[in-house]
Amino acid sequence: MGAEAIPVRDTSHTGRAAGMREITAIAILAALAVALAWFLVSTDMRSDLSALRPLRRATDPQTILVGWPEMRALQNPQKWSELRQGIRPADIRVRMLGYMMQGGTPASEGKEINTFVLMPTTGHILRSDSRNTDDMLEVWLRRPARFSDRELVWVSGRIEHAARASLAGDASPAASCVMRDSEVWPAEQREITRWFAP
Repeated sequence: MGAEAIPVRDTSHTGRAAGMREITAIAILAALAVALAWFLVSTDMRSDLSALRPLRRATDPQTILVGWPEMRALQNPQKWSELRQGIRPADIRVRMLGYMMQGGTPASEGKEINTFVLMPTTGHILRSDSRNTDDMLEVWLRRPARFSDRELVWVSGRIEHAARASLAGDASPAASCVMRDSEVWPAEQREITRWFAP
């Protein structure tokens, strides 16, 4: 009597199916990761104000509405003279729109602060804000206010260059310009298009 042949199962088809399942699972996980990242970024985004210019120049006879391109240009004394349009320098107040951000001293949400940094962008959950000193305004408040990270706010005060503020004996600012004697109040998204355009 001879030995009986044992049938051998063909596993090549099963191996291919397992490989396809792994590839499909990886593709699904990658798609979910991309969808989650898109969701987090889209729900965390704020309007970028860095290229917006004011539609009107003044909000009252002694206050100049300034956009971020003009704020950068304020480092040029001639440009500053053009913006003043006959208002005496001692009487000039500047009004700007931006996002309240932490400055040199960390602040917790809702804490009373005397200073903060105003910025035209906030970054988002996957990319932090760009801390370029030309895109920052250090705001020194007249009265303490509650800190609200990344909140859209109006500020009004007197602008001067950080170097001048340092010479006056104040702490060295984080930004290239400071706004003294400032007031701050919340702004609404619709105010962006009411007051500014690209």
